[in-house]
Amino acid sequence: MVYIVLVSYSKFSDISNFLQSVMNSENIALSLIIMDNLGDKELKHWASTFERASYYSEGNLGYGSAINFAVKKINLETNDQVIICNDDLQIKVNTFRLLLDGYKALKARCLNLGPVSPWFMRDTGEDQSTRYENIKNLGNDVLKVDFSPAAMWLLDYDLIKLVGGFLPEFFMYAEDKEYVFRAKALGFDLYTFRNIEVVHNFDYPPKSKPLRIEKIRNTFLADFLNNSGNSRNPHIHVVKALLVSLRDRDLSRFHNYVVGYFRFVKNIQSFRKIKQSHKGSVPFRYVS
Repeated sequence: MVYIVLVSYSKFSDISNFLQSVMNSENIALSLIIMDNLGDKELKHWASTFERASYYSEGNLGYGSAINFAVKKINLETNDQVIICNDDLQIKVNTFRLLLDGYKALKARCLNLGPVSPWFMRDTGEDQSTRYENIKNLGNDVLKVDFSPAAMWLLDYDLIKLVGGFLPEFFMYAEDKEYVFRAKALGFDLYTFRNIEVVHNFDYPPKSKPLRIEKIRNTFLADFLNNSGNSRNPHIHVVKALLVSLRDRDLSRFHNYVVGYFRFVKNIQSFRKIKQSHKGSVPFRYVS
C-alpha cells in the first residue's frame, strides 16, 4: 500500500487542486492521510466524502511531529511506502506513479535506499537545484544527492523501521536536515529523479520574523548535531564553525550560527536532551 501523508496548515480552498490531483493519481492504490494543523472544517468535510482519505487534527503539531502521528496510525507493513507532502505543492496525476516506479527500480538494486524525492521547481519555471546538495548524475534522470528537501519524500518500511521518525524539537524547518543526518549515518543514500518535476512555491526566507528565527535556529541545530560528533564541549564546535565560515567568507552561515546558537542556548535543557539522544555521533531512533 502507498500512503500519502499530507501535512496542511491551509484552508481547503487553497489546496483543493492539490487534493484532487492526489485522489486522481493514476494506476496506484493509495490511501490519503491528512494531518490538519490548522483545523479547517471544510477540509475535514471534504476528507469525510472519500473512502480512501483519513483526517486528523491534533492542533498545530508542526511538520515532523504531524508525520510521526500519521505513521503511527498507519501500522506499516513490510511492502508499504509513505509519501510525505507539504500542502503547497503542484503535482500531476502521474507524479506519484512515476515516483513509485523510480523507487521500485532503485530498490531492486539498492538495499540502502533512503528518502527518494522529485525535482522541485517554481511555477515560473525556475530551477531549484540549489536546494539539493552534492548532486551526482547516475544517468537516466537518476541523481544521487547528499540532501533533498522533505517537501515530498518517499520513505519505505525498511527506512522508517531503522531510522524512525522526525525529531519533535524541530517544530518547523530543518527537520529534514536532521533526519538525513541519521539516515546517512546508518548507511542510507538519497536519490532524486530529475524527470519528475513538482512545483513548490515556498517562501525563502520566511516572511515573518518568528519563522525566520525558527529557520535560523533549526538550521544551526541540525548542522550542529551533524558536525559536533563526540565533542565533550559543544562550544568548541561552534567556535570552529564560526572560524571556518569566516575563512570561507560565508557570511550567511556565520549569521546562522551566531543567531541560532544564542537563540538555542536559552533552552539548555532541550539542548542536553537532544545531545544525549544523539549520543555524540551515534544516531538514535525516535517515534513519538
